[in-house]
Amino acid sequence: MGALFRVLRPYGGVACLAMPASARNAFARRVAEAKLERAELTRAGRHVLLRRVGALPQSAYWTHETADPARTYFSTDKRVRAPLGVLWYGDGPDHGFWKRHDYGVGVKPQVIGGRLFAYRVCGRVLVSYDVYTGRVLWRRKVDAFTRYVSRADGIYVAGGDTCQVLDPATGAPLRTFTCRIDDPKGRKPLVADIRVTEDVIVVASSFEKVRVIEKGLWDSADLVALDRASGRQLWTRRAKDRFNSHAIAMGGGMVYCVDSLSGANAGKAARRGHTPETATSTLLALDARTGSTRWTATNTGKYRSYGMGGWCGMRAHDDWVAYSAPHGLVLAGKNGQARAYDARTGAEVWQSGVGPQPLILRGDTFVSQAGVAFDTRTGTRVERKGAWFQRVGCNYAVASTHLFLVRTGSVCYVDAKSGERFLLRNVRSGCSNSLIAADGLLNVPCFSVGCVCNYPIQTSFALVHMPEIATWSKTGR
Repeated sequence: MGALFRVLRPYGGVACLAMPASARNAFARRVAEAKLERAELTRAGRHVLLRRVGALPQSAYWTHETADPARTYFSTDKRVRAPLGVLWYGDGPDHGFWKRHDYGVGVKPQVIGGRLFAYRVCGRVLVSYDVYTGRVLWRRKVDAFTRYVSRADGIYVAGGDTCQVLDPATGAPLRTFTCRIDDPKGRKPLVADIRVTEDVIVVASSFEKVRVIEKGLWDSADLVALDRASGRQLWTRRAKDRFNSHAIAMGGGMVYCVDSLSGANAGKAARRGHTPETATSTLLALDARTGSTRWTATNTGKYRSYGMGGWCGMRAHDDWVAYSAPHGLVLAGKNGQARAYDARTGAEVWQSGVGPQPLILRGDTFVSQAGVAFDTRTGTRVERKGAWFQRVGCNYAVASTHLFLVRTGSVCYVDAKSGERFLLRNVRSGCSNSLIAADGLLNVPCFSVGCVCNYPIQTSFALVHMPEIATWSKTGR
């Protein structure tokens, strides 16, 4: 019975069995005794229909590249826990996904409603596959600089001067919204980022962009806010210098963003002999519906520029912002330093050296990319013997309720309670983290095709909690 129900995908998974009358009642009793999650049993003539309805209990979604609009890099999924076993693997014309040369520029995957959504830059194709089987559901051609957000009511795909809402099940367009930005030269905007909350869409765009991080891939000149239901444009905000995608977060009816000098632009100035010694970052707290400024905070730090090949350093040390909903705090920082502000008033609560970002906000604690935990309310280090994890290679760590997901050479997941490491040897997650704990599974689309590193296993796969693995497999620390 358990084996039969395991193959049923949630969100409408179905097993239809033809049975003699004598067996139908016995089967119904066994279903009731097994107490199967989300089980619904119906009969139609000789057939018995067993369905799994809705999402798995204690599972969660990953709707943005950063997990959510607040930039927590944290999944609240409680089902994904050690030890994990393979549910499926493989790539082909009708299953799985692959991305070529993901050197930091790739749009990260998202998971909601039993479906994974991933963008293949080569070919400009948005792909959806079933997380429980790997079967490709649909493909759709999109804009060159596409960013998207996955919600239950639609996939919000921003490209050019539009935001299309696609049907999650089929990829068919449901609605198309226009993002109007005035430009004296009549140019069409190019999207850098998108955030979606319950009632507001915010799109970050620029009129000049190349697919190179060190030349401003993550930078934008304008923020455009749309009403999520109607698509009506609510407001537009132009940066004094630039908005950085790592420094845009939403929560509590607010948009938090940092207006600052780009490390790439500053690098150009340095080559011309005009090297600034300091750079100013201004944190803006904007009303999500009106765009009005509630408060600002300005900080000045040491200038730092990045040349070609320096995108890992730019990702770790550039301006960033995140929102902690449980504590009503906005965290912002640069170059390893962080400050926390009261989200309502802008009053500074603490400042601390926390190391490289992105921070993983886990509620009462947050964890830096050095694997060190800090108290969210005070910014003080949480004492523990050793770091939670160690990163090896270009990438960054993310987390779920029970696991840290990180590249330690190969793919690795770490038990968040015991600290035990589980290595998936010879598997790489890409230069951008493609390990997504959501919908009860650890989802790993293939982001490593074309990498110069020697990782022989290149495939998409999904892992599921399998306690029985502990009896025959032992993974070293």
